[in-house]
Amino acid sequence: MNNKRFFKILIIVISVITILPQPAFCQTTISEDELIGKGNPNLYGEGFKLRKDAYLAFKEMQAEAIKSNLKIGAVSSYRSFAHQKRIWERKFKSNEANGLLPKENIKK
Repeated sequence: MNNKRFFKILIIVISVITILPQPAFCQTTISEDELIGKGNPNLYGEGFKLRKDAYLAFKEMQAEAIKSNLKIGAVSSYRSFAHQKRIWERKFKSNEANGLLPKENIKK
């Protein structure tokens, strides 16, 4: 194979590799409000909140884990903006009461 043909094929292959996978990562069903916790998504779960696809995948993974004598659970899940704000404020006030200055507190 000559160099010109090799580089032509190489450019095509690189183009395909970089362009084709992108649609798989382009999630258009999640609104900007949902991404910052201000949306109103339909959530599923007992004691945790997940979008439907994530919930179904989690339940499938949980069932497979049980087959290997492993028990898994959700540690964290969807939080609304208000819930996340309450967590932030609680931690900030606690740190402040322990003498942390505002800039140190924010970094922590």
